[in-house]
Amino acid sequence: MKIKDFLKIFGIIAFFTVVSFSGCTDSATPKDPSPVTAIMKKYVSDVVGHFKGRIYSWDVLNEVFPDGGYTSSDWKKEMRKENPWFKAIGSDFVYEGFLAARLADPDAILYYNDYNLDNSSKATMVRNMVKAVNDKYLASNDKPDGEAAGRLLIEGIGMQSHHNTGVSANSIKATLNLFKPLGVKISISELDVLGQSYNDFAKVGQGTNKHGSTTVTAQGLQTQASLYGQYMALFIEYKDIIERVSLWGITDDQSWRSAGLPLLFDPSGKAKAAYYSFTSNTGSGEDIMSLTPMKTQFGANFMMGNIFNPSDVSGSSVTNTRLTRHFNVLTAENNMKPSYISPSQGTYNFTTADNMVNAARASGFQVVGHTLLWHSQNASWMNNL
Repeated sequence: MKIKDFLKIFGIIAFFTVVSFSGCTDSATPKDPSPVTAIMKKYVSDVVGHFKGRIYSWDVLNEVFPDGGYTSSDWKKEMRKENPWFKAIGSDFVYEGFLAARLADPDAILYYNDYNLDNSSKATMVRNMVKAVNDKYLASNDKPDGEAAGRLLIEGIGMQSHHNTGVSANSIKATLNLFKPLGVKISISELDVLGQSYNDFAKVGQGTNKHGSTTVTAQGLQTQASLYGQYMALFIEYKDIIERVSLWGITDDQSWRSAGLPLLFDPSGKAKAAYYSFTSNTGSGEDIMSLTPMKTQFGANFMMGNIFNPSDVSGSSVTNTRLTRHFNVLTAENNMKPSYISPSQGTYNFTTADNMVNAARASGFQVVGHTLLWHSQNASWMNNL
């Protein structure tokens, strides 16, 4: 069966970033990081192992680098200092975390996921980290039995792509060219585009249902539409390395950045100019359910994805018909994160995530696991190791 003929389920992010463990950076290696390393590996192994065979890909590590202010070119020293695993273990947590995920489910594709990767300095840090981790793995004896020769440990990079009107297609193209020699897959993992600059958006701020307070202008929406079209043209140009394009929501009102009107459809589900530019289709204001499914239109190039939540599921199926019509890959927006999955160390609450994953698979989707290791939305016990 061809990829375009079925839907994939991705597992996003196995790593979060929030632990207060004293004295741990790569310039001040912890006296004995092994106890926390064992805790981290058990957590990753338990979660990935629980979903074994049901998750297409995992975002094992999320947003480990700050946006700038680097004082060296050494990726091992430039990670977010607030990442609890980096604090407690040092940079080795990256390799050990990915390795734990690989051993727990050898069939899952393992991703690193980050935002602002149109920033060349940040993208270079990510490139250097991925190359170093994969080189170490290829030279090691850490592989599961029967693994194909030459398989990488970090097999994909997720470019979140939470953009604004100041992000050019050329800057994204430069990053794709930077990553291409790594031999990894690329996913556009969380795409939305503000209809204004980030500074203008920040005056209203994040949150759903803020579309009524928007300061986006008609010109801003035209610029947004143009950028969506340029981005999709670029994604198709690089279809040999891009395996998935996932939007981060369907209608503007439900976006986490709703004040910036960042998505393809208005609150009533009518197509915006951004949709027509993104898809190169003609029309005006058509209802989302009357349009050609995006998963069909772009299926020869890559999978088309979106986020889903418990409200999109009923019983054993996905009941949000907008999702089932247009997408074939779903990412759990929040319910696979540590704060939901593991409220206390060594205990797990998989009920909601299990229901979502099982319903998505039964409805023909692939699932992305989001997320394992991060600096945010961690369970409280991770901050007190």
